[in-house]
Amino acid sequence: MQSLVRRWGKLQPRERAIALFVTAGLIAAVAIAAILERDTRVALFAVPQRPDQVAEVADRLAQWNVAFVETVDNVRVEAAKRNDLLLRLALVGVPHSHPRRTCSRRRAHSRLNPFSTRKRPKVSQAISLRGCEKFPGSKMRR
Repeated sequence: MQSLVRRWGKLQPRERAIALFVTAGLIAAVAIAAILERDTRVALFAVPQRPDQVAEVADRLAQWNVAFVETVDNVRVEAAKRNDLLLRLALVGVPHSHPRRTCSRRRAHSRLNPFSTRKRPKVSQAISLRGCEKFPGSKMRR
């Protein structure tokens, strides 16, 4: 450290000014590069999408020659084009919605099940149907 201070003291004032300008230029170049390297893309959808929906949207964006980055559960696009792309995708009907089942017990009581709830259910079946009132055919008949 002391050797650097001695060298700095031995420099001419003109050489010191040149060294300061070169150092300031390097710092400015690094700052500009850091700003330009930052990803300005935003997520296209507010909620995570399923992989088949992401693939469907990515195919459509590729057809339209739109720059995007595909992630596991979403697609990232430029912030300025987000609203326009959402509108275009909505007009085309992409991605298709896939309704989720909210009651996992519904699967056990389908039309293919021989113990359907259309017949008088047993007590164990009636207990397993609690919480599934919003599905047709899941109510007990008395």
